[in-house]
Amino acid sequence: MLPLVVCSRSADYLAQTARVQLGTAVMVQPLTPQQVDDYLVRGGEPLSTLRVELHEDAALRELTTTPLMLSILTLTYYGTPVEELVQAASLPDRQRQVFEHYVERMLKQRRGAMHYTPEQTTHWLSWLARQMKQHNQTVFYIEHLQPDWLTGDRMREAYDR
Repeated sequence: MLPLVVCSRSADYLAQTARVQLGTAVMVQPLTPQQVDDYLVRGGEPLSTLRVELHEDAALRELTTTPLMLSILTLTYYGTPVEELVQAASLPDRQRQVFEHYVERMLKQRRGAMHYTPEQTTHWLSWLARQMKQHNQTVFYIEHLQPDWLTGDRMREAYDR
């Protein structure tokens, strides 16, 4: 017998009629406000603005319930003045703004090592997002890209090579 790890949403797993017999199960819970605060305190002064803003802004704090979003927020707003923090009103608008700032920051960090301009990178990431949405995909797998996603003659020619 080889070790096996099964990852699933709890509700999806419990909805199955035939379940895998597991020796041990771990359920990942949302981060608590205290865990988020402790993490930001360990980040020191460069994360102090984000930490203060999270204490004052419940809607922004809602974005920190997963390690991924907390990581994105800290990478995005590391050493950032308060004026540049998320300004949008609704949670979806805040998420959009966080991802916009995150992409901008990551493109600036990698500017020297990039083969494409930030505009080209943003264009193709947007194209990929639209295609995934149109094809009801929420997780990117390169093997799920299909030739029928290609819309222009130039794209089809490049594919045929």
